[in-house]
Amino acid sequence: MEEFRAWATLGIALLALILPGAVWAWSNYVRKGIIDIHETWTIEVGFSSYGPTIGLNGTLQAVHHDLFIRSIELTVVKLRDSSQYTFEWLVFRPASVAFGAVQQETSIEVPAGFLLTTAQPRRYNITFFDRARQAEMGQHLQNLSVAWQEHLTTNVFSDPQLLQQQNVDWATLVQGEFAAFSKDNPVNLATYTAVDRLFYWDSGDYYLEMRVNTTRPARTFPRSWAFSLSEAQTTSIRQNVYKTLVATCGQAAGAFNFAYAGYQEA
Repeated sequence: MEEFRAWATLGIALLALILPGAVWAWSNYVRKGIIDIHETWTIEVGFSSYGPTIGLNGTLQAVHHDLFIRSIELTVVKLRDSSQYTFEWLVFRPASVAFGAVQQETSIEVPAGFLLTTAQPRRYNITFFDRARQAEMGQHLQNLSVAWQEHLTTNVFSDPQLLQQQNVDWATLVQGEFAAFSKDNPVNLATYTAVDRLFYWDSGDYYLEMRVNTTRPARTFPRSWAFSLSEAQTTSIRQNVYKTLVATCGQAAGAFNFAYAGYQEA
C-alpha cells in the first residue's frame, strides 16, 4: 500500500510537471489558428478605369493564434450564365467618412500584407478590382488618350495665331474641342463600344466568395455570400463607361455611380 501511494505521489508530481508543457504545446503547435470574417454594411459594386470593382467593409478576427495576412481575393459568379471573375485587392480605404459640410481629405493606402493578432481585431475597408478585365480595357483607353492628344495638337496647339492671342479661355476651348472629338472621332466610338462590351454587371443574382490567405502557415479562410443587382442599379453603373472615357481624356466626368447590394446567405 505504501508503495502504491509512493508511485501515485510520483505520478501526480510528474503530471504536474508535464501538463503545463502539454497545454503549451497544444496551444502553440496542435490547435490551429483561424480567422473569423464579420461583414458590415453593404457590398459596393462599381465600374471605372480599373474595370469592375467591389468594395467590402467588415472586421477580421484572429482566434487562437496571431496570423499574417498575405492577401485577400474574391471570386464572383454570375448565376445567370455561371461566368466567373477573380478580384484582387486594389486599395485600402479609410474606415471613417465625413458627413455634412465638413470637407476632409480622403487618403487611401496601397494594399500590403499585415499581422492580425488575437488581441486586436482589424477593420477592413477594401476596394477590389478585376485585374484581367482592367488589362483588357487598358489598351483601348490608351488608344483613346493618344487620339485625344493628337486631336488637341492638330486643332488647338498647332495654331500659331491662337497661341499668340491673350486672354484665351483655354478651359472652354478645350471643352468645345472635346465635344467635337466625342462626336466625330472614330476612336472615341470604338473605345466606348469596346469598353461597354467588357462591362458585365447585369441585373440578377451573384455568388461572392472572399478568401483571406495567410503565410507560415499557408492557409485560406473563406467566407461566401450572395447578392443581387436590379435593372436600375446596373443601368446606373453602366453610365460609368462613358464617364471613364471622359476621365481618361482629362475632362470632368462628375461623380461615378455605385450600386449597394445587401449581403444574403449563399
